[in-house]
Amino acid sequence: MDSWSTAPRETTRLHVAGAGRLGAAAPAEPLELPWTYDPAQPPPTLGGANLPPLPHGPRDHAALGARKDVLVFSTGPLKEALRLEGNASFTFTFRCDAPDCDCVAQLCDAPPGGGAFPLAEGAVRARLRNGRAEPLHPGEATRVTLRFRATAADIAAGHELRLYLASGGWPRYARNPHTGEDQWNGKEAKPLHVTLVVDEQNPALLELPRLAP
Repeated sequence: MDSWSTAPRETTRLHVAGAGRLGAAAPAEPLELPWTYDPAQPPPTLGGANLPPLPHGPRDHAALGARKDVLVFSTGPLKEALRLEGNASFTFTFRCDAPDCDCVAQLCDAPPGGGAFPLAEGAVRARLRNGRAEPLHPGEATRVTLRFRATAADIAAGHELRLYLASGGWPRYARNPHTGEDQWNGKEAKPLHVTLVVDEQNPALLELPRLAP
């Protein structure tokens, strides 16, 4: 797209519908998806809206899906084209074992021939989720909304929309030591255990700004 459209917009809501799946309906049974994140070996910045010398541009993100510290959710091949314009968001509930953690996500277009190319990215430092310092209570559920940067894209029928969720993306985002402090300290930093919690009271909801047909 060369310019923002003046056409009306609608919101398409997709749920984390199961392990690895995005769908129109929430899962029938409660779902818990755990991962462990080691800040000494964070998921790498592979591309996106960055400036040199960081990796930048529409580089393939599919390799993130092979990591054990990244959750991946997909719509499967789309039956109809999807036109996005605006700011998407992802609202979800998680538990972790530290007073702070980061949540980093990418929306990607995955064509049938392979690969996954970034459309938008968003990140939030959990203890600052409400605009002020509020440390997490380890083991307690926390609900956050992760807002993506604005995007405008046509996702063709047959392509997949993928959501990648992790606890870091370095060097684009400074590593979180999980101590409640912002300053990185490699000696005090520790691995983080996180669980995505999905149930009737806590849907994991991806909201997409779609141009009306």
